[in-house]
Amino acid sequence: MDSCITGRHQYHFVLVAAQAPGEQFVSGHDNDDFTVCFLKRHLNRLEKKLAHDELHSLHPSSMKYGPWKGRASRLLEDKKMEIKSNSFQLGISLRFALEELEPLYREKAEEAEWRLDEWGPATKSQFLVRNRGLNVDPMVAWGGLAVCSPAENPNFHMLAGLLAYGPHALGKGQICPRDGREDCSVVDALLKQDESARANWFFSWVWGYRLHTVVRALDLWLRRFGAKTWCNDRHAYLWWCVFVNNQFRMLQDGEIEEPGRDFGRLLEGIGRMIMCLDTIHESNYTCCIWTLFEVYVAIQQDIKITLAIPPDALSQAGSLQEIFDLCRVDTEKATSNFQADADAIKDRILFDVGTFQYLNETVEKLLVSEILQLLKFHNKASEFAVEVDQEDSSSRYFGVSLDFVLSEFKCLYRKKAPEAEWRLHDNCEVTASGFIVKVRDCCDVESGVVAWGALDVCSPPENPNFYQLAGLLAYGPHALGKGQICPRDGRPDCSLVDALLKQNKSGQANWFLSWAWSYSLDVVCNALARWWDSHAAVVASEACPTGSVYLWWCFFVNNQFRMLEDGITQDTDSLLKVFAKPLQRAGKVLMCMDNFQNCTYTKRIWCIYEIFSAVRRNIPVTLIIPQLELEQEMETLTEMVHACRVDASQATASVKADEEKIKTKILQELKSFEHVNETVEKALWHPQMSASDVCATAAASSSIRTASKRHRSRPQPNDDAVHALQKRAALPPTAVPGSAKTGCTAEITNFLGELGRTWENLQVGIDLGRLRSGSAHWDLELAVEEEAAGEEAMEAEEEEEQCKQYFTQFIALGQAVNVTLMPATSTQRPSCDFAMPPVVLEGRAYDELHTLHSPSSLKYGPWQGSAGRLLKDQKELTKSSSWQLGISLDFVLRDFEPLYREKANISEWRLHDSEEVTEARFIIKLQGGLEKVERVLDGGARALVAWDDLEVCRSPENPKFHQLAGLLAYGPLAIGKGQICLRDGLEDCSIVDALFKHTLSAKANWFFSWCWAYDLNTVLSALEEWWRRLNAKPGGSDQDVYLWWCFFVNNPFRPGSSRSVEEIFACFGNQIMGIGKMILCLDKLHESEYTGRIWTLCDVYVAVQRDIKITLAIPPHALYIDDICRQVTSLQDIFDFCKVNSAKAISTIPTDAEYIKEKILQQVGTFHHLDETVEQLLVTEILQLLKSHNKASEFAIEIDQEDSRYFGVSLDFVLSEFKCVYRSKAPEAKWRLHDSCEVTEPGFIVKVRDCCDVESGVVAWDDLDVCSPPENPNFYQLAGLLAYGPHALGKGQICPRDGRPDCSLVDALHKENKSGQANWFLSWAWSYSLDVVCNALARWWDSHAAVVASEACPTGSIYLWWCFFVNNQFRMLEDGITQDTDSLLKVFAEPLQRAGKVLMCMDNFQNCTYTSRIWCIYEIFSAVRRNIPVTLIMPQLDLEQEMETLTEMVHACRVDASQATASVEADGEKIKATILQELKSFEHVNETVEKALWCASDSYVNNDSVATCILNSNAAGYDYDNSNINNDSVCPYYSESTEYPTVTTPEQCKQYFTQFIALGQAVNVTLYGENYVTGIGHGVINGVRGNCWIMSYEGRKAVIFQVDIRSWSLEITYDTLMYLTNNQNPGGNCFVPDVKIINCTDIPGVG
Repeated sequence: MDSCITGRHQYHFVLVAAQAPGEQFVSGHDNDDFTVCFLKRHLNRLEKKLAHDELHSLHPSSMKYGPWKGRASRLLEDKKMEIKSNSFQLGISLRFALEELEPLYREKAEEAEWRLDEWGPATKSQFLVRNRGLNVDPMVAWGGLAVCSPAENPNFHMLAGLLAYGPHALGKGQICPRDGREDCSVVDALLKQDESARANWFFSWVWGYRLHTVVRALDLWLRRFGAKTWCNDRHAYLWWCVFVNNQFRMLQDGEIEEPGRDFGRLLEGIGRMIMCLDTIHESNYTCCIWTLFEVYVAIQQDIKITLAIPPDALSQAGSLQEIFDLCRVDTEKATSNFQADADAIKDRILFDVGTFQYLNETVEKLLVSEILQLLKFHNKASEFAVEVDQEDSSSRYFGVSLDFVLSEFKCLYRKKAPEAEWRLHDNCEVTASGFIVKVRDCCDVESGVVAWGALDVCSPPENPNFYQLAGLLAYGPHALGKGQICPRDGRPDCSLVDALLKQNKSGQANWFLSWAWSYSLDVVCNALARWWDSHAAVVASEACPTGSVYLWWCFFVNNQFRMLEDGITQDTDSLLKVFAKPLQRAGKVLMCMDNFQNCTYTKRIWCIYEIFSAVRRNIPVTLIIPQLELEQEMETLTEMVHACRVDASQATASVKADEEKIKTKILQELKSFEHVNETVEKALWHPQMSASDVCATAAASSSIRTASKRHRSRPQPNDDAVHALQKRAALPPTAVPGSAKTGCTAEITNFLGELGRTWENLQVGIDLGRLRSGSAHWDLELAVEEEAAGEEAMEAEEEEEQCKQYFTQFIALGQAVNVTLMPATSTQRPSCDFAMPPVVLEGRAYDELHTLHSPSSLKYGPWQGSAGRLLKDQKELTKSSSWQLGISLDFVLRDFEPLYREKANISEWRLHDSEEVTEARFIIKLQGGLEKVERVLDGGARALVAWDDLEVCRSPENPKFHQLAGLLAYGPLAIGKGQICLRDGLEDCSIVDALFKHTLSAKANWFFSWCWAYDLNTVLSALEEWWRRLNAKPGGSDQDVYLWWCFFVNNPFRPGSSRSVEEIFACFGNQIMGIGKMILCLDKLHESEYTGRIWTLCDVYVAVQRDIKITLAIPPHALYIDDICRQVTSLQDIFDFCKVNSAKAISTIPTDAEYIKEKILQQVGTFHHLDETVEQLLVTEILQLLKSHNKASEFAIEIDQEDSRYFGVSLDFVLSEFKCVYRSKAPEAKWRLHDSCEVTEPGFIVKVRDCCDVESGVVAWDDLDVCSPPENPNFYQLAGLLAYGPHALGKGQICPRDGRPDCSLVDALHKENKSGQANWFLSWAWSYSLDVVCNALARWWDSHAAVVASEACPTGSIYLWWCFFVNNQFRMLEDGITQDTDSLLKVFAEPLQRAGKVLMCMDNFQNCTYTSRIWCIYEIFSAVRRNIPVTLIMPQLDLEQEMETLTEMVHACRVDASQATASVEADGEKIKATILQELKSFEHVNETVEKALWCASDSYVNNDSVATCILNSNAAGYDYDNSNINNDSVCPYYSESTEYPTVTTPEQCKQYFTQFIALGQAVNVTLYGENYVTGIGHGVINGVRGNCWIMSYEGRKAVIFQVDIRSWSLEITYDTLMYLTNNQNPGGNCFVPDVKIINCTDIPGVG
């Protein structure tokens, strides 16, 4: 055998002369042929040498690579893809662009022939490309042009025709690393000269720019930023499409390089952009839709953007206003060379944000800011009297000074108010600006101005609300920010904080004010002043003046010129982000309430959501209120509780869309409002309050206590108790109860004193540590009172019930009859202390427990049986508790080795089979078990004689656990020797029993999985390393960790009573499940003892089955890079080292291995699932360990811990890119015709796998006819191209689920933000075509988007759990790794539940594929039984064309699960068996799915204007005799209600209602020539009561008078309902009637 040393790795070559047929190929490595290893190194060398021609000429053959041909091919393809990807990420050197590009052009230009066409000088290559699509022969046309000189200052169309493609191009004749063909891109050509490298700037520009323009712009940019190392000319590499894209392919040949067009992904990877403008005014840049879109994408991804512009362009700015005017952008008018591109981009922008205004403003703001920065760089900014504030996102995080609010705000109002004209509108004083804003929604501005003149003039309000204040101070001609430049968008008119900044009256906010716009000025100012009076005293030590408190207050911070005056509204999502960030930054919240009774605050959804957001972020909330009126307003605890009630479902917002969006967001996250209500109520119930509030609350609490008899009897606290409480609560001296500064009386002393005594009983309250800085909680004493009163009431109630029970029993004995009473001594049950006296428990005297024999009848009389059972139960409990003990990690790490050394020194050791053994270990080893040893010892000789013959030796330095057991677990020196066993009461116990008295063992909280063959040092170092990792996380210590470790837990002194393997198997499974956490201990990575032992593999298998948390413990030396490199050269080596083969795993006792393997095969039918589970776990944990040692980077991998099994594909990707991806990938693959179906090679191999082997499939493939890709492929065809195989999107990418190469589509798309947590589940069939699914989804989205338009829900936020994308088809289809049906059922059930909504995709109604597939049926059935809403989607709804009668509709929705099939027959059988096992028949499944189809076969809507009406039960609410339905309740009109169509006043409504009721309940009336049955109920269409409407269902008709709010769920008079449904209960059905609103006066007898 020869060997070849390469680097640090030795490869052995087995020389084989000639391999006979049937002989197996031999290699020194089981899984890695030396030729493959050589190929790896060879490919790396070729890449380093840039020998791309040689690399692309390689083609692995079976002759050379044998059985590893497939692996070699994959390795080669992976390397090609890696090189191709790296090539697309190259950028051109900035130095080259500035210094060599122009000279190179001059040099090359002289070599080329130039002629003059209509566009100017052109090379032949450029001319041919430009005229490629014309009818004229380009060569003839070229010959007819006049020869001319090269362009002096060429544009980049000219430059590309010379340098990027054509005979003089830099890449001409050089091999392209992307496809191995001749002619490459400029960056690839320059790579050998070190003039290109990985790009670190994205260059956004326009092809029409001139060379001098770009060079001078870059030169100025470099001078501006050149001092920074990341952008000097030696470190800056520009991703510049003219140089990066291979123009030989794109321009000359007309091909498309898809990765080069994906600038969104490139932008994200590069992270910085240069925006290059030619001029400011009418720039080509702002007229080009592509460049604007690049900026749009960059901003969406938070990419840093800087401006490059020629110096002379700055002279265009004559004034600041001119800069704003010059930077105007109109995206709607922007163009592209290809109109289709422009249309697609504009559609995308409108789809994302609904308007071009956002993009226009964003680019304008960016341009203005960057130009002003450039002017500042040139010292010209002073000419425009402007300073550009680069503080984070300008002033959006500023706050108004508290000092200004308290001392100047009111004065400012009083000064400004007389300057404005005030008039009276709806009894409210308004300015002209405020009036225009107020009436804008109901009339235009011109009409508003006219209406303003008709209003009565009035004086300014004395105490204005903030709507009135805004029209004076925040916008309009008198506003503080009027005419000042806004730093956020560069336009005139700014926010109040911007206007106040120059006066130092605003700054970075450090408090967030939560309030309501309807508050008056006095309410807020008085609340803030009252808060500050106490707050200032508390933080006096912090030297915190009012001027250093800045409030983020939306009235001051938001630019009301934009939001109110201009009406530029932000969508709710943006507003939520706007307030969330300053809330987090400020870190403290002031919750401003106007009062407790009839509180405005708790009725506003924004206020509720602000406080909820603060609490969930652990941001402290402080209540401020202008006057604490507890004494006047609330006399009882009930009133206090009602004052703090919150109902988010009923809360409102000024903007209806905001209200709906916030409520939807809450329901999406939390499923109900309950958690929000509870959170905010608690915040209201115990916020932080000032010390002065404590006095008032104490007084109020005292008045409540006075009413309590229990409190009157309490002793008053002494001074020591009060001071002790003060110390615990950390109250400052100024807050000492009774001090002069706080003004507190003895009441607060009593209040706080009693608070300390009753703390343990509080149900509502917080840690006393929070009662600091003069703050207290006014609810605490009330909570105590409530609980105390509740306890007394419960006790009294229980005593009363017991008294009644005894009285009833006593009366039943009879009046004045004789009864015999038992003696008092015999009526008492005996004490149960006989079983386990307290002294036994405390002293752990289990010997005494086990000496107790069966209780005698003499002592226990009739309770002998109970006493016996109690004793037996206690013994079983003790035995069970002993089995649950674990050894202390502290003992193992600190005391175990010293204990071994101590005992080893006093023990005799001898050498047997090269192993140091004690006598006990030797006898066990020789005889095979302790039971046999005892018999031999009793008989006397053979073993002892053999022991005496052995050579004496020293104790092992690093013993294995077999050796340790013979010293410490059994034998004369064992830790448990002579001690009572908790399990049976006999002498000699397990180690955990022995250490229990010393508190070195306790109930186990970790299961320790290991091998007996490990040595002591390996285990100790592994546990130390594990503890180091665990201890890096907060909480716990090694004294809190107790390991269930069989070495310590099992009692080896009892081999005769050892349990069978079946019992042990069941026992450790229960232990793992009870403990819930496992440590998997490995000795080394490669050829570990662990992976060869069946018991340890079974540990992992059971743990994974029960979803037990598993962590890895491995000695650090196994992870040292010097050592690991001897074993691991690549990530693939880790995968190879972690290979597991359960079928070959062994056990010390062979019968154990046989039993366990048999058990596994019974459960899952194969060892593959176990092998894969352990392999995945090992790889993941090892990589995590390497990551914790900062060594994971050496394997170029990141472990994604987010479980991608619950990801979904972005709907945006499916609708806009999926077909394009197919069309771009399809030509790359070879397609052949099999059974009249186009297939790729991977698809063909999978298709024929079941009927022939892979090799035969490969041979058969060559015999098929070549064909074109299918125009409209089905998903079997798509899978062979995109989901697995060499062209798949996930090819070569590491799968986060098993750590192996090749991942699912959602994992591959996740890095591009095209997949995320699924929020819809797609139920479909694999046989569907691509068009069917895409068209169905597009059709659904067209209507769905309209319904949720108010939620601003783009397609990109909808993620579909779609098994085609989610499952790793490399494993399931390509590798043929099938999951059992039970696993698959679990796989789809969890994401179905998580997504919470189902799209049921049908191809058609007639001859429907969907209803013939058992998986589809079972998915819908599972969704319905889980109350998950199901929505039907179809590519075309042909109800009208296909089905003319109800009978046809019924037949179209017929389902027969018993006849449904599945692609995998076993799946179909298993699902049907599951259904029959649960439901006994298919009838319920059929009926459930048919109803889902029937109800889903129409489009249901429920928005502000339209609702689909479904008949619902009456719930006894709308019968005429219901006392709640009366003349006073049915017509509560509001003043602003718009009645329809004939009911005009509440009085008229009551009149019509009385007349309608008089007709009678459920009687026939003739209307429009037909019979209708009368009834009342829910309204439809409009939201006011008093409408009348008719409905018809299956030919039956009713007329209804509306007495309640509009709803899609029609609840009406019961008799009327039964008439319409023909006496069927609507529950569980889907009855959709036709509904039409009518004039009430059309009904005979009404009007």
